[in-house]
Amino acid sequence: MIDSSQGDQFCCHGCRTVYGMLQDCGLARFYRLRDAAAAEPVPAQTTDRQYAAFDNPVFRSLYCQPLGDGCQVVEFYLEGVHCAACVWLVERLPRVVPGVVEARLDLRRSLVRIRWRDGQVTLARIARALDSLATRRTRRAMSKPAQLGSRRIAAS
Repeated sequence: MIDSSQGDQFCCHGCRTVYGMLQDCGLARFYRLRDAAAAEPVPAQTTDRQYAAFDNPVFRSLYCQPLGDGCQVVEFYLEGVHCAACVWLVERLPRVVPGVVEARLDLRRSLVRIRWRDGQVTLARIARALDSLATRRTRRAMSKPAQLGSRRIAAS
Protein backbone atom coordinates (compact mmCIF):
# COMPACT_ATOMS: atom_id res chain seq x y z
CA MET A 1 0.00 0.00 0.00
CA ILE A 2 2.03 2.93 -1.22
CA ASP A 3 0.81 6.44 -0.39
CA SER A 4 3.40 8.98 -1.49
CA SER A 5 1.87 11.62 0.79
CA GLN A 6 2.71 9.53 3.89
CA GLY A 7 6.15 9.05 5.40
CA ASP A 8 5.40 5.53 6.63
CA GLN A 9 4.56 2.89 4.03
CA PHE A 10 2.68 -0.36 4.68
CA CYS A 11 2.17 -3.59 2.78
CA CYS A 12 -1.53 -3.75 3.69
CA HIS A 13 -4.33 -2.12 5.66
CA GLY A 14 -3.81 -4.59 8.54
CA CYS A 15 -0.20 -3.50 9.02
CA ARG A 16 -1.24 0.16 8.90
CA THR A 17 -3.93 -0.48 11.54
CA VAL A 18 -1.56 -2.37 13.84
CA TYR A 19 1.09 0.34 13.46
CA GLY A 20 -1.40 3.02 14.48
CA MET A 21 -2.64 0.98 17.42
CA LEU A 22 0.91 0.32 18.63
CA GLN A 23 1.79 4.00 18.40
CA ASP A 24 -1.40 5.06 20.22
CA CYS A 25 -0.81 2.57 23.06
CA GLY A 26 2.89 3.33 23.49
CA LEU A 27 3.93 -0.08 22.14
CA ALA A 28 6.20 0.99 19.27
CA ARG A 29 9.03 -1.08 20.80
CA PHE A 30 7.43 -4.09 19.05
CA TYR A 31 9.23 -3.19 15.80
CA ARG A 32 12.67 -3.18 17.47
CA LEU A 33 11.96 -6.60 18.97
CA ARG A 34 10.70 -7.95 15.66
CA ASP A 35 13.73 -6.65 13.79
CA ALA A 36 16.11 -8.04 16.43
CA ALA A 37 14.56 -11.48 15.97
CA ALA A 38 15.35 -11.23 12.25
CA ALA A 39 11.94 -12.67 11.44
CA GLU A 40 10.91 -12.36 7.82
CA PRO A 41 7.98 -9.88 7.72
CA VAL A 42 4.71 -11.51 6.68
CA PRO A 43 1.69 -9.45 5.54
CA ALA A 44 -1.04 -9.20 8.17
CA GLN A 45 -3.90 -11.65 7.79
CA THR A 46 -6.67 -9.80 9.61
CA THR A 47 -10.36 -10.58 9.17
CA ASP A 48 -13.59 -8.64 9.60
CA ARG A 49 -15.08 -11.22 11.95
CA GLN A 50 -17.05 -9.93 14.91
CA TYR A 51 -16.75 -13.09 17.09
CA ALA A 52 -20.26 -12.61 18.53
CA ALA A 53 -20.51 -16.35 19.22
CA PHE A 54 -17.75 -15.96 21.82
CA ASP A 55 -20.20 -14.00 24.00
CA ASN A 56 -22.91 -16.66 23.78
CA PRO A 57 -23.67 -18.10 27.27
CA VAL A 58 -23.30 -21.66 25.95
CA PHE A 59 -19.86 -20.87 24.52
CA ARG A 60 -18.80 -19.22 27.76
CA SER A 61 -19.99 -22.18 29.84
CA LEU A 62 -17.95 -24.56 27.68
CA TYR A 63 -14.73 -22.58 27.16
CA CYS A 64 -14.43 -19.98 29.93
CA GLN A 65 -13.61 -20.51 33.56
CA PRO A 66 -14.96 -18.08 36.16
CA LEU A 67 -12.46 -17.09 38.84
CA GLY A 68 -13.32 -16.02 42.37
CA ASP A 69 -12.13 -12.45 41.84
CA GLY A 70 -14.80 -11.47 39.28
CA CYS A 71 -12.58 -12.42 36.38
CA GLN A 72 -12.89 -15.07 33.68
CA VAL A 73 -10.13 -17.03 31.97
CA VAL A 74 -9.99 -18.59 28.51
CA GLU A 75 -7.31 -20.02 26.25
CA PHE A 76 -7.07 -19.39 22.52
CA TYR A 77 -4.86 -21.10 19.99
CA LEU A 78 -3.23 -18.34 17.93
CA GLU A 79 -2.17 -19.09 14.39
CA GLY A 80 0.77 -17.16 13.02
CA VAL A 81 2.74 -16.40 16.20
CA HIS A 82 6.39 -17.27 15.70
CA CYS A 83 8.83 -15.04 17.56
CA ALA A 84 9.59 -13.09 20.72
CA ALA A 85 8.03 -9.97 19.19
CA CYS A 86 4.74 -11.86 18.81
CA VAL A 87 4.87 -12.84 22.48
CA TRP A 88 5.67 -9.27 23.51
CA LEU A 89 2.81 -7.84 21.44
CA VAL A 90 0.15 -10.36 22.51
CA GLU A 91 1.11 -9.99 26.17
CA ARG A 92 0.54 -6.23 25.92
CA LEU A 93 -3.18 -6.88 25.30
CA PRO A 94 -4.13 -5.36 28.71
CA ARG A 95 -2.74 -2.01 27.47
CA VAL A 96 -4.84 -2.21 24.31
CA VAL A 97 -8.13 -3.56 25.71
CA PRO A 98 -9.40 -2.10 29.00
CA GLY A 99 -10.75 -4.88 31.20
CA VAL A 100 -8.14 -7.42 30.14
CA VAL A 101 -6.09 -8.19 33.24
CA GLU A 102 -3.49 -10.54 31.79
CA ALA A 103 -2.48 -12.26 28.56
CA ARG A 104 0.22 -14.94 28.65
CA LEU A 105 1.36 -16.54 25.41
CA ASP A 106 3.03 -19.94 25.33
CA LEU A 107 4.90 -19.55 22.05
CA ARG A 108 5.83 -23.22 21.78
CA ARG A 109 2.17 -24.27 21.88
CA SER A 110 0.75 -21.03 20.35
CA LEU A 111 -1.67 -20.75 23.27
CA VAL A 112 -2.64 -17.49 24.90
CA ARG A 113 -4.28 -17.57 28.32
CA ILE A 114 -6.40 -14.48 28.84
CA ARG A 115 -7.82 -13.29 32.13
CA TRP A 116 -10.37 -10.48 31.97
CA ARG A 117 -12.84 -8.68 34.21
CA ASP A 118 -16.30 -9.98 33.44
CA GLY A 119 -18.65 -7.09 32.75
CA GLN A 120 -15.88 -4.67 31.72
CA VAL A 121 -15.09 -6.18 28.32
CA THR A 122 -16.63 -8.88 26.17
CA LEU A 123 -14.81 -11.92 24.92
CA ALA A 124 -15.78 -10.92 21.37
CA ARG A 125 -14.02 -7.55 21.87
CA ILE A 126 -10.89 -9.35 23.08
CA ALA A 127 -10.96 -11.68 20.05
CA ARG A 128 -11.38 -8.70 17.69
CA ALA A 129 -8.35 -7.03 19.29
CA LEU A 130 -6.29 -10.17 18.74
CA ASP A 131 -7.59 -10.28 15.17
CA SER A 132 -6.44 -6.71 14.61
CA LEU A 133 -2.97 -7.89 15.64
CA ALA A 134 -3.20 -10.35 12.72
CA THR A 135 -3.45 -13.47 14.86
CA ARG A 136 -6.29 -15.92 14.32
CA ARG A 137 -8.07 -17.29 17.37
CA THR A 138 -9.30 -20.83 17.80
CA ARG A 139 -11.19 -21.60 20.96
CA ARG A 140 -9.79 -24.15 23.37
CA ALA A 141 -11.96 -26.58 25.28
CA MET A 142 -11.74 -27.41 28.96
CA SER A 143 -12.32 -30.99 30.03
CA LYS A 144 -12.58 -29.88 33.68
CA PRO A 145 -13.10 -26.35 35.03
CA ALA A 146 -9.56 -26.25 36.46
CA GLN A 147 -7.89 -27.71 33.36
CA LEU A 148 -7.51 -25.29 30.46
CA GLY A 149 -6.55 -26.14 26.92
CA SER A 150 -7.20 -29.84 26.89
CA ARG A 151 -7.97 -30.07 23.17
CA ARG A 152 -8.24 -27.98 20.05
CA ILE A 153 -11.61 -27.24 18.50
CA ALA A 154 -11.97 -25.72 15.02
CA ALA A 155 -13.07 -22.08 14.96
CA SER A 156 -16.59 -21.40 13.82
